[in-house]
Amino acid sequence: MRKGILRSAAVVGFMTMLSRVLGLAREQMMAHFFGIGVLKSAFDVAFTVPNLFRRLFGEGALSSAFIPVFGETARTRSAAEAFAFASRVLTLLFCVLGFATAALLLAMWAFGGAVAECGERWAAVMPLMRTMLPYALLICLAAILSGMLNTFGRFAVPAFTPLVLNFAWIGAILATARWMQDADDMERLLAISKAVVAAGVLQIAVQLPSLRRLGFRFKIRLRGIMSDSRMRLTLKLMAPAALGMGLVQINVCVDKFLAMWAADYAPAALEYAERIVYLPLGVFATAFTTVLLPAFTAMAASGDRTAVGEEAARALRNLFFAMIPGMALLAALSPEIIHLLYAFEGGAFANDPRATTLAARALVCYAPGLVVFCLQKVLAPAYYAFKDVTTPLKISLACLLLNIVLNVSSILALPDGWRHTGIQHRRKRSIRIRHRQHKQIR
Repeated sequence: MRKGILRSAAVVGFMTMLSRVLGLAREQMMAHFFGIGVLKSAFDVAFTVPNLFRRLFGEGALSSAFIPVFGETARTRSAAEAFAFASRVLTLLFCVLGFATAALLLAMWAFGGAVAECGERWAAVMPLMRTMLPYALLICLAAILSGMLNTFGRFAVPAFTPLVLNFAWIGAILATARWMQDADDMERLLAISKAVVAAGVLQIAVQLPSLRRLGFRFKIRLRGIMSDSRMRLTLKLMAPAALGMGLVQINVCVDKFLAMWAADYAPAALEYAERIVYLPLGVFATAFTTVLLPAFTAMAASGDRTAVGEEAARALRNLFFAMIPGMALLAALSPEIIHLLYAFEGGAFANDPRATTLAARALVCYAPGLVVFCLQKVLAPAYYAFKDVTTPLKISLACLLLNIVLNVSSILALPDGWRHTGIQHRRKRSIRIRHRQHKQIR
């Protein structure tokens, strides 16, 4: 089991490393063409909304509730029955998120004028958000497909899927630079937003062949959808997990919107710094998380609670070995790293004398979070494998108010040029893994 986890983590880590490198490359190109101004900040704020859906439904609460039930069904019954259950989940997800997406689009159409009157910053956010919102539905469907493949030990294709977004994004930047030279920055950003939505379609398409080889055939299954005991169990597990993870992700959205309130450069500066932090996180922490949840689920299903604790401790030791030195390097060399990665001669970022300083300050404050992020990435799957969604919920509830208070206090108390440094994502989890008796599927 240990060698299998490490081998799978290596595969996912390599693919995720490519994705993070491409993600950094796309941010370098965004910095070169759009700098650290209000339109780049507006784009980052607009992209936060589909990311909220992705992290909550695609890679968050639904995935954490779905994968243990799906995996247990595949092991104890049959793959065909597990795939039938997956079709019901995908059908329900499509209906619910499709309705939510349509409702949000109507709301933005109805109240867009009122928001635009709040100032240039918010007026720039609305058209970009309207364009990218359908990506929320697409990426959630793609994330569930990835979870299905991971459960059957197919990690390479799901790990490759995020690359599709980066390829489409980078291609759109190059295309707009080549064929939209006379267009203004907003028109070019809207074109890039459309490429993001197209990438969501492709992220679904690249995974379907692998699932078909496993025997999956998607069928719309509305009849008897709530009579399935697995569906009821998934929704029961998802409810507190959605609230707990939702609070975390709402914190992220609140951070972005508060950053836009703090200064027009703040969301862009935070995004440039965050992209650098995500590079080591993606290579190590995310790779371990991807393979740990199915592994923890198998251990929990067999009743081997000791193995879960031992595997979590081993994963933390491996992650700390890489993350603690990385944290120190990022904090000590933040200005040099920012300048090296983003300040290309002749670009919008390099031509702004404040850009490097503002992004470097954000990076210094993000660096200590590497260790905390690793704790969350390893410990949260252990809770969810035992269907304990209550503990993360309690912690998230306690941190929600603290997060808002600290963010607002930093904006009000810190001087201009430093306000954005207090707006960092706080995602702590309990250090001790508590095993609770979980319900078996009947």
